Formats: sequence, structure tokens, C-alpha cells
Amino acid sequence: MDKNAVDAVFDLFLQYVDEQQTNLLIREAASVGYAGAAITYCAAPDEFTVSTNKKDKSAREKPASFRFPLIPDEASLPKTPSGAPFKVFRRLSLVASDPRVFHDLQNHPTCKAFDIVSVSPTDDKMLQQAIDDANVDIIELDFTTRRCVSIKRKHARQVEANGKFFEVCYRGALESPETRGTFFTNCRRLVGDLNPGDSGKLPDVVVMSSGLADSYLLKSPTELGFVVDLFGFPRQFSQKMLSTSSWKALQNSLAKRRTAKNAVQILL
Repeated sequence: MDKNAVDAVFDLFLQYVDEQQTNLLIREAASVGYAGAAITYCAAPDEFTVSTNKKDKSAREKPASFRFPLIPDEASLPKTPSGAPFKVFRRLSLVASDPRVFHDLQNHPTCKAFDIVSVSPTDDKMLQQAIDDANVDIIELDFTTRRCVSIKRKHARQVEANGKFFEVCYRGALESPETRGTFFTNCRRLVGDLNPGDSGKLPDVVVMSSGLADSYLLKSPTELGFVVDLFGFPRQFSQKMLSTSSWKALQNSLAKRRTAKNAVQILL
């Protein structure tokens, strides 16, 4: 693995709104020091539904409302402060409140066109299914609510064995004083849930992303390093969250997909 790539920081969740906003996000991320980002399309419920009835072909067609996230071609992408070209990937995010979501991920052709696929499980049953499903790369944790899913040490072991990652988005800490307090509480609880005991080494299974749609809220990697310390994560663990873990999550996603660009991007 390229040491320079490992040291680079990727934001794996910049939320797609429209092309203009996407360009602003990309340019801001490049200017503040990120090496690349995943432009994330947050799908509406049932947007990629595939009928389980083999005779019903209508649901297999791409929904008319869907617009595939358009991103600039490589020639027009900005340079990072180091002079390297900024890397951009496409990501799909789905809320997993029903087991049918995983059937849709397996069978809907549009889902297979993304570089990264993530789900946000709404309960512990959906969490376990997300961990087990081969089509899921990242499991989003909603830390703005006190009723977020319960992470246990066995989940960390399973996620690590399956080459997946949990994701915490700091967007939740910026929304309001109420969500900020809940966010901090959940971060500290996650550290306790992942604590392996006597070894004292937390497993490398968490990435920190922004989850932002507004470029003016984006924190630089340096700023985020200080902020993450306030969230209660140990220093060595937080450094991995911001660099090594995001790189590994990206590589694992690209390695198992045949998207149009990953044959080149996997050799970053």
C-alpha cells in the first residue's frame, strides 16, 4: 500500500444535492487538504425497489426521478495543495429499515454502478443484516439520536472480518446544541463498546466523514483532528479514523466492484 496514499485524508461522505453544489464541495475539499472524496447520493425510500415477482418487470427499470450524480471529469478536477489530482468517487446511501433493502442492492442494476454502497440501519436486526450482506461497504451510525443502534464487540469483530467499516459523520455535531450533546455521548459510548479489554487497542473499524452538503461547514483535516479529540476518541484511534481507515474502506469497496473507474482508481 502506498504510504503517501495512507497518509492522505479522504472524506467519504459529501452529500450530493445538485451539480453546482457538488462542484463547490469538491473545490472546497481540495483546497483545505483532502486527497479525495465520495459524492454521496442519499436515496429516497423505495427508490431502487426491485420486485420479488419475476413476472413483474416494471420495478426493475431505473426510476424516472433518479438522476445519477454528475461529477466533473478528471481533466477539470482541482489539484490538492500538494499538486496531486483530487480523486472523486460515487457513493450510494440507503436507510435500511426493511430487509428488502438488501434484496434491492443485490438486484437493482443502478446500485451496482456506484463505487461505494452504505446503509443506515434503523435497528439492531438491520445492523446485523448490514454486517452480513456482501453488497454493503459502510454502515452509517446516526449519532444524533439516543435510540441509535447498539454496537457490541462482536459486531466490531464481524465488521473487521468482512472488510467493512462503521461511519460517524460529524455533521450531526453541528446541527444544534441538543444534537451536539447526544452526538458526544454516543461517541464516548462507541469507544466503550469497541474497547477490547486488556489489550487496550481499539479495532480499526470506524471512519469519520463530514456528511455535509454545504461547503462552508467543511472542516479541514487539521481542524477535524482537533475536533475528533473532543469527541472522546483516543488520539491514535482518531488518527486512523481520518486517514488509514478511510483509505482502507475505499480500497475494500473498489476491490469488489467493477465500476467504470475503479480499475484505474484502485491504483491511486
